[in-house]
Amino acid sequence: MAYDYRVTQVFLDGYDALDDAAVAQVDAAVERLLEEHESAWARQGRVKGESGEAWIIELRTQSADISIYWDYLAGQLILLAALITRSV
Repeated sequence: MAYDYRVTQVFLDGYDALDDAAVAQVDAAVERLLEEHESAWARQGRVKGESGEAWIIELRTQSADISIYWDYLAGQLILLAALITRSV
């Protein structure tokens, strides 16, 4: 079952800085996450910090490595908490 999602400003700020090719990859990853949120692909890693915990999806593009941090919200919602890029 596909979930719906919400995004934080941190995620949007990272997303807005992406080039078109990276946006296409992130969009595809978010669509896949909504369908396969319980899969090993969606749960590649888990981090715990001062603000709580999150799952991580790692993507590689020609220009950057991208980390999508996400977690579950109440009901059938996924929170896209952060999108961090590192130039390669």
